[in-house]
Amino acid sequence: MITTQSAAEAPDETSVHHLLGAFQRFQGQNERMTSQLILEHGVGAVELRALLTLRVHGEMTLTRLGQLLCQIPSTITFLADRLEKAGYLARRPNPTDRRSLLVSLTSDGGEVVADIWERYRVLFSTVVDRDDVGRLTRVFDDLSAAIPVEATR
Repeated sequence: MITTQSAAEAPDETSVHHLLGAFQRFQGQNERMTSQLILEHGVGAVELRALLTLRVHGEMTLTRLGQLLCQIPSTITFLADRLEKAGYLARRPNPTDRRSLLVSLTSDGGEVVADIWERYRVLFSTVVDRDDVGRLTRVFDDLSAAIPVEATR
């Protein structure tokens, strides 16, 4: 949930400067780590996000996967084609809606995600205290929700 702050509660210019700098350093380091994972596993950045999304949410419709990844239907279909060809994703008819397909990780896809998941788990466990996980999750969710939809197109 996005909360508005009064002027007295809002971070000052110097604090925002430091926060933005730290965030940009994190983004850069994460992009380097992602690039390494892409090279190791032979998938693209969006494919990597798709695999992690399936790990977190489990089997879902192709449409829902596209929504979670902010991808248009034609892009998500092409992405699913590539992941299926690589042996990381399986598609099957949706038993409750003949017009849609369900997608899930294969065992090979699960192995790729397990490697990625473990690297992030170790990274987070060395830096983030267990008590801070919920708070950081809320901050990231709130930051994501605060970005106007127009800015993501």
